[in-house]
Amino acid sequence: MSRFDRPPHFLAVALAVALGGGLYACDKGAGGVALPGAPPAADHEPPAVDGAEGGEATASQPPASTTPKAPKITVHGTTEAHRMSTLRSKVTGLVAEVHVVDGQAVKAGDPLVTLDTSDLELHLKSAKAALRTAQAQVRAIRIEAERARRLVADKALPKANREQAESQLSVARAGVGQARVGVQMADKALADSVIKAPYDAVIVKRHVAEGDYAAAMPPQPIATLQEIDPIDLRLVVPAVHQLRVRAGERVKIRFPHSGLEREGTIDRVVPAIDPRTRALTAVVELANPDGALFPGMFAEVDLAAAGVAASAGRDAEGAR
Repeated sequence: MSRFDRPPHFLAVALAVALGGGLYACDKGAGGVALPGAPPAADHEPPAVDGAEGGEATASQPPASTTPKAPKITVHGTTEAHRMSTLRSKVTGLVAEVHVVDGQAVKAGDPLVTLDTSDLELHLKSAKAALRTAQAQVRAIRIEAERARRLVADKALPKANREQAESQLSVARAGVGQARVGVQMADKALADSVIKAPYDAVIVKRHVAEGDYAAAMPPQPIATLQEIDPIDLRLVVPAVHQLRVRAGERVKIRFPHSGLEREGTIDRVVPAIDPRTRALTAVVELANPDGALFPGMFAEVDLAAAGVAASAGRDAEGAR
């Protein structure tokens, strides 16, 4: 059989052997042995990512997102006295002595003004004399009533006489009670002749001087005083920030005109918005033992703007 008469499968086998030898020669030239059908080994390690320690490849992390801080808003306020009173005379009389001057600090119970008590003392004496007279009448009528009861029991007098005596005794006893009230009123009027401070305060203005006539009807002003320890700071907060101010919140307060600074707590928030200014009022009570703060001082307080932090957080979450 000639070479031209060989079957076709012989040619396919020869071609496969030739290709296998060529691949073997290439692998030997590269310095390695490769099994048929196995993928070639990588010549180089993948490059390490910049920033990895020790040559290890690490995946890059996205930068940590931070919620922006809420900007501050500045609200203003004015200090006011914690309490203010204008004292008036309860009794009528001449001013005998004024014990205070404007700006003087006083304690609760300190005398401020003393009225002349001559007439009041006479009224007290008269009331006491009326009480003694009423008590004497009760004693006399009681004796008559007891006598009438004995005579009625002995049937020497009709029952009407006993009833009349007992009625007179009741009236006399009521007179004693009324006289006692008169004594108490005269005694109280004498005590009211000294006008005293109702609480620790500072005298803002005295309205009388020695020799003035203090009238009880209508009541005449005697002195105006204010309590300034503690002192109240009334903040004006725009209504758009009403959710940002709450009772119990700590705040820092600046008094720019005097350079003073204080810290305090919002004591209460008035639940009403002024329709003209569209603002509400928050009250801070400040301790003022040294008296450095006066009513009428201008103040500034920083508050976080309402809703800014929450909206910023939602925006950052949506971006992720």
